[in-house]
Amino acid sequence: ELLLLQRNAIDIEVISVPRVTIMTAGNEGNALARQFDKYALPPVKILIDTTTPQEREEYLKSLAIELYKTDWADRPLSPEDIRTLTDNTNGIDLTSIVGLRPQEIFYDWLVHEAFNQDPDEIYMADGSGRLKENFLTWQEKNVRLYLANKRADPRLKISLPKLVNISVLGAEPERPDSQADKVVAPYKPFRVLDRHDISGLKHFSFTGARTGSHKVKERYITQAHRTFDRHSIMAEPSGAIGLALYMQMVDEKEVNPLDGRMRLMINTGKGI
Repeated sequence: ELLLLQRNAIDIEVISVPRVTIMTAGNEGNALARQFDKYALPPVKILIDTTTPQEREEYLKSLAIELYKTDWADRPLSPEDIRTLTDNTNGIDLTSIVGLRPQEIFYDWLVHEAFNQDPDEIYMADGSGRLKENFLTWQEKNVRLYLANKRADPRLKISLPKLVNISVLGAEPERPDSQADKVVAPYKPFRVLDRHDISGLKHFSFTGARTGSHKVKERYITQAHRTFDRHSIMAEPSGAIGLALYMQMVDEKEVNPLDGRMRLMINTGKGI
């Protein structure tokens, strides 16, 4: 139960804490489980794929969670499916809920720190799509804030013309059995911005001309991961896939590394 203090600071109401479900390849579930345990909240219900490596599954079982499995490739799962599969029909599915504005608030500080590096292009992992969606949302939102208030978000230090010319390139593996398994998903029904939305943002000049999602060959993921290792940069293959996309585009003559343009790679790190 959770105690809610009313606005007058006198009346106190007791409500039940809802049970929470999330589909995860591991990292989000790990983070949520630790925070829920820290604040003595009911264990998070985690839904993993049947292809999850045994070692990772055993690690998740060691946490304060309830673990469930299903075949993600069988069909796209609805929010109702996810709650049913995790015995949480009256709870909340964080995977699909948009009321929390996941495309805006999940990475908003990271996004502005990246913008302020003044890059021409930003390369990143494009798994759930949330990271890329945050970049695109804040490109568009900063323009609207300026039009309405004559100022963008105070965290933004570059000019609007520079902001809207940044291309945001998402990378996902070409192979479904990729080593970058945190970025692989057979279905992605909960993306807030689909390819039609992204096309519209480009046509209305809210983002750069090269913005979009791109498939990456496996050998470049291996190469990028090894490059990070040689430079003692902590990352798993999924975290290095942004660099992998850049390497692939250089080899395919889509990018000229000597053209003087500034390119920023987002490393999403190393999880379980």
